[in-house]
Amino acid sequence: MFLALDTSSGVSVALYDPTDRSVVAESFLDGARHTEHLMPVIDNLLTGAGVPRRDLTAVCVGRGPGPFTGLRVGLATAHTLAFALRVPQHAVSSLEVIAASAAIDRAPGDVLGVAIDARRREAYYAAYRVEAAGPAAPVLTEVLPPSVGKPDAAAAALSDARVGSLAGAAGAIYPEAFAQFTAIDRAHAEAGMLARYAHALLERGADLTEATPLYLRKPDAELPSARKSTLGPR
Repeated sequence: MFLALDTSSGVSVALYDPTDRSVVAESFLDGARHTEHLMPVIDNLLTGAGVPRRDLTAVCVGRGPGPFTGLRVGLATAHTLAFALRVPQHAVSSLEVIAASAAIDRAPGDVLGVAIDARRREAYYAAYRVEAAGPAAPVLTEVLPPSVGKPDAAAAALSDARVGSLAGAAGAIYPEAFAQFTAIDRAHAEAGMLARYAHALLERGADLTEATPLYLRKPDAELPSARKSTLGPR
């Protein structure tokens, strides 16, 4: 049984059974403040599904991009659980998970864009070409790596990548910037798809051990670089 969690935009947690490729249970809480409730959400999901922690065989986690605190909590929790349970940890870009969810009913060759809110009137974005689609887990090729920028700049980069359709919440938040793209109703990374997609990537021989967070920019709060005198210049 896989436990999957993503905290790039809210808290998404799921249990996935790789033997029959099914999502056993899934829960989502919207909003960054809910990261403080991540462990209770996980415990409630396991209890409701009747799955003890000892039955978990892997932990899957979204690497972001996303808010600094949210990603840190999610990745730290995944690492701690994997270490305590002595099971492998698998990490995937949250933008790629959204693209995988959006690509299920797309045609091979389509280029999908993903854009989510990055605050500061910016968006995190990336683009992927669909190599093969299907209900299980599509095959994607990254054509524009995860980046951050103003909505107009993000839209221009996605257009240059020949994106036709756009998933992610940024399209609704900045409709004028992303009006040229056909909207796909996939707002956030879903933990159920994260586990399903990670499982498919592992079967294809992918290495998912890289679990460093995709912050893409410095955190909002930083330590001062030098002490400032209260006496003013001398």
